[in-house]
Amino acid sequence: MVPAAQAGCAGRRRVPNDTDVRFAAVERSYGAEREDAEARWAPIVEQARSVADRLLAERIALAPGTGFAPDTRVDANPSLANLKRTCGEIETMSHSKADAAENLGRLAADCRAKHGRIYEKMLRAKYRYANFAWVSLTLESDPSADIESLLTYSHNAVLGARAAEVVRAALDPQKRALDAVEERRSRARAAVQNIARAEETARRRRVARAFGAALTAYSRGMAVAPDALPAGRNLAVGTQGNACSSDFSCGIGFICVKNHFASSGFCAVAVDEYGLRQFPEPRTDTFGPAFPSSSGCHFSTDCPIGFHCDVKSGTCLK
Repeated sequence: MVPAAQAGCAGRRRVPNDTDVRFAAVERSYGAEREDAEARWAPIVEQARSVADRLLAERIALAPGTGFAPDTRVDANPSLANLKRTCGEIETMSHSKADAAENLGRLAADCRAKHGRIYEKMLRAKYRYANFAWVSLTLESDPSADIESLLTYSHNAVLGARAAEVVRAALDPQKRALDAVEERRSRARAAVQNIARAEETARRRRVARAFGAALTAYSRGMAVAPDALPAGRNLAVGTQGNACSSDFSCGIGFICVKNHFASSGFCAVAVDEYGLRQFPEPRTDTFGPAFPSSSGCHFSTDCPIGFHCDVKSGTCLK
């Protein structure tokens, strides 16, 4: 005799059905595909971030509390400052010496031009990413603006934008690749759900037809002849299982054992004459009261060795 949980349909461990298996296959397939895509893109994204970090490292440090003023200014360079001071002294001399004013004026102008060329060269070297055209237009509209603060702002802004562009150039196609995998995964899941719905609809139709046939036979006061099924269909293991109203209440591998003229009974494990478990389809003639049939037993001698006849139900039990 087997435990009630094994003989009945309630309390049994759930066995994965076809839909579970299909969903698991989808997850394995597209999970592996996503991992492959992530592995392909990981070094590309890492390289892009490394390039972006190098660009950001070239930003000009700001002087504390000064907005966008650089912490080290080009015009504070000692050599450039000395040249500017010399140009100023020459210009001062040109105003104090009338007999040499013309020559000193030309010399002061040449000095200032030289200072300007050197200053611009040093500015372009330090603020090489800055938009000098934008700085020039800004100075035209506001001559009092500090040129090196403007250059620092532009230099840092351009570097920040380029760094972001480099990273985005790697992340955007990576996202598109991963999104494509998820889109295919979603379509596969939807296909599995559609198959499951179609199978469930077909199953319900089969059950409805069987139930309708049983009710029709019952309404006529006739016992439905059992379907042609494997030998041992009326053999079972178990004396008391879960309550049932038909084989459909118990599931595959179980039969509903009812006393004669009773509408409910208990689930028992279906076996053959050797006691080996069988898995017949639910009988369509098990709805409603159980009527005595010629296939049922009357005495234990009607049953295989090791079985006894339950005369109340006509079933050989073990």
